[in-house]
Amino acid sequence: MNVLKIFNEYEIKARYFPAMLISIPFLLSFGMLKGTAWVPLIESTKIFPIAEYAGFSVILVFFLVQVQRFIAKFFLEKRIFDKEELFPTTQMLLWQDNRLSKEMKVKIRKKIFDDFDISLYSEKKESKNLKEARRLIKDIIPLIRQKIEKGRLVHQHNIQYGFARNLLAGTLIAIPVSLFNIYLSLKSNATFGLIISIIIVVFCFVFFLARKPILKNLAENYAEFLLREYCYIGGKK
Repeated sequence: MNVLKIFNEYEIKARYFPAMLISIPFLLSFGMLKGTAWVPLIESTKIFPIAEYAGFSVILVFFLVQVQRFIAKFFLEKRIFDKEELFPTTQMLLWQDNRLSKEMKVKIRKKIFDDFDISLYSEKKESKNLKEARRLIKDIIPLIRQKIEKGRLVHQHNIQYGFARNLLAGTLIAIPVSLFNIYLSLKSNATFGLIISIIIVVFCFVFFLARKPILKNLAENYAEFLLREYCYIGGKK
């Protein structure tokens, strides 16, 4: 595993921070289970020395990073953006979309042709085959990202989107674990655990209900900065 990749800014803020937040219900469960009959069973295993200390948290966070990314990629984004074909980065370059001016779209198309020797569809051709026009633009976007690299502001918008996307995916994990914690808290009369678990459930539930406007708004901000920086700054050569 590439250590530099693990600790770059995007990995830390967009993947590890959400995983650390979602690990809270698990750590709360572990803390409450320590006072139950489960403890002898856990202590009898070889894993317990790791789980008892920081190693448990590290393993948990690494596990959650992978699970959250999988859920975000194949469930959230797939449903909301239809396999990336409805991403704002794709939609905004279509002639029928009015979020960018036609003049800017012409400049971007010219730059794409100059940089990659690829011609996007004309307005007339796009109207006849919209699906293929979307696919072509979707294939171009990774090349634009590579050209821009981190850009000036686009990198921060990418981190914001990645953080929200992975945290939303994590709510699907945190809710059932927190409901289990509520059960444990009621059983053991743990008031603090009960309050924290209820707060987590309510926050995660409300946050997940708002997933579409949150992701669409952040994705649109990212797309706008990506395309504008590509058009007027041009990325690093």
